[in-house]
Amino acid sequence: MIVCSLRFSVWILRNHSENSIFIVYLLIFFVGFFLLLYIMFLNKRYQLNLEAKHRELYDLNAAKDKFISVIAHDLKTPAANIESLSAMLRENFENFSIEEQRDCIDMLVDSTKTHNELLNTLLDLSRLRLGNIQNNPERADIRRIANEVLEQTKLQAQQKHISQTNQVEECYVKADKNMIAAVIRNLVVNGIKFTHPGGKITIDLEKAKTEIIISVSDTGIGIVEEKRDRIFGVNSNKSTTGTANETGTGLGLLLCKEYVERNGGHIWLESEVGKGTTFFFTLPAFNL
Repeated sequence: MIVCSLRFSVWILRNHSENSIFIVYLLIFFVGFFLLLYIMFLNKRYQLNLEAKHRELYDLNAAKDKFISVIAHDLKTPAANIESLSAMLRENFENFSIEEQRDCIDMLVDSTKTHNELLNTLLDLSRLRLGNIQNNPERADIRRIANEVLEQTKLQAQQKHISQTNQVEECYVKADKNMIAAVIRNLVVNGIKFTHPGGKITIDLEKAKTEIIISVSDTGIGIVEEKRDRIFGVNSNKSTTGTANETGTGLGLLLCKEYVERNGGHIWLESEVGKGTTFFFTLPAFNL
């Protein structure tokens, strides 16, 4: 624009009288004016982008601090239990009855299991954030994955007398098998945690044209409405207690969201307090 204006000015000088100098000055003025406006516009846009980046970094740091706080708090409880129970057994082992010894050992096992689950969740989320987990989408059999998950969680469900049902028919998706297994496992374990003895966990599936909708339902205590929109975020997650006083961070749901989105899907829930919760997530259908 500026070059064209200058060329036009030179042309006027060559082909018109001296009276045309005023027009040239006028053109130069307008060119300079619009150039100044353009520079101001670029500067404003740069400042807005800078502020947006600053806010994004601030939010990320706040989420990171919250994440570390949640993990530190929840790791502390099982670690303290392991320490106190171990000391109790060492000092009083010979005075304990066989039943008391078994109770202490059972509590040690439960605390160690909780501790390991928290550490595994922390490691998975950290690896995701650092980009160290590779997504390897392939032909994955959802029915088979669901069966494997229910086999892995069978003991937990039996301990609370909760039945597990796989209603998924043979169906294939394009996704990372390990990530999808982790999603279903987290949702099933979450359902067991918040379901009273005698309840039920159901895995089901619905086919669409280009995607598959997988659901994990429970007959548990449900989720109050004000928590539903924030349940997959770091800032809203905190230690919660299950129907049998199970502990956890809720970060498993954050991991589910990360895994589902990395495989081209999205996740949401429907819940009714006192009647149960259903988590849904989508995955691309595998088309032969």
